[in-house]
Amino acid sequence: MSNKWCDRYDELKDFVLKNPKVEIGQKHVAIPKEYKPEFLRRFYVTISAFVEEEFPELLERAKPLCQSYRRAEEEIKKNPALSEVKLPPDVRWFIDDPVDGLQRELYDDLYDLLRDKFSIEEFASRGCRLIPIRNNQLAALSYQYWLVISLANLLKPERFYTIDLDVGGSSQAIVSALGPEEAPLREPQETETILLHHHPFDTDIFIIPNIMTYSTRINRWVGLKAEPTQATWTAKDASENVEWIDIEDEPLMPELVLVSTGDKLEDIALVRDNKRIARPELALICREADDWYETRKDWHLLQFTQDIINPKLGLHIASRPEVPEEVLESIPYLPLFSTLDCLGFLYTYDPGRNLVEVEPEG
Repeated sequence: MSNKWCDRYDELKDFVLKNPKVEIGQKHVAIPKEYKPEFLRRFYVTISAFVEEEFPELLERAKPLCQSYRRAEEEIKKNPALSEVKLPPDVRWFIDDPVDGLQRELYDDLYDLLRDKFSIEEFASRGCRLIPIRNNQLAALSYQYWLVISLANLLKPERFYTIDLDVGGSSQAIVSALGPEEAPLREPQETETILLHHHPFDTDIFIIPNIMTYSTRINRWVGLKAEPTQATWTAKDASENVEWIDIEDEPLMPELVLVSTGDKLEDIALVRDNKRIARPELALICREADDWYETRKDWHLLQFTQDIINPKLGLHIASRPEVPEEVLESIPYLPLFSTLDCLGFLYTYDPGRNLVEVEPEG
């Protein structure tokens, strides 16, 4: 076991022992405000040291991913129509600082260690089990959101729109949101914010794009949606210009991004309701982990997803790691995304695994 983070923990514990007004009880924590800054500094130094020392490979691998996302976000925020991109808080912490994003998983455990609920060896063992799991979750989400923002940048967006899905905070409204109901979809409104996550109840009512925009690149409306989960309500007024597919509660491949286009804004406003899903122009399955192709337990969903939604330009896997040739040969239906011609232009990964436009040959 590394010594540095253990030394930091000893200093934290010593601070608590020397200041009896700082109480870390079995069922309560009481830290007077004059002691709180120094306590928290030592607390965070301890847990940061643990993450940095035990997981240097994870942190090193996270750097280019987080940098790529930040570059994509900086690029889209240059658009005068946009002021903010909202991520889930845990993803934002991870992208801004992977150490900060990961260390939060162990806050409660460090308090429990101070309470002597388990030994320092047990704390380390728990941390070595929990942090890689949390890293995989946050890295996968970061990669998926990076792809969505990068695609939006390539489309040269002009304006952004969203739909208000708020049903109110009353208990009656919440119950209504959880049950089946047929209702009209509200009209899209112009927005200065890209919302890459919604309130859980909002997301369940209707599934709408994370990004609705007019693309000056292809002169069409485009909707981008990550994780089109199941909705609870049925839309009364779904666009008649869309090809709707009966789906109800069938599961789709995880980490899925759908791209839809239309001549009118209302044609791309609804991705999915309780009974159907809009046939997308393109579907991309995001795979960030180095060994994603070694575990094939959910690969049956790949063909199933393709058969169900049948994207006009196909379903493709956007893989962060290079996939060995023998894997591609062993699974002939694996639609790996390397260079893809869609939406009227070519794009691919550069050697740094960034999404870039490719000039057409000739």
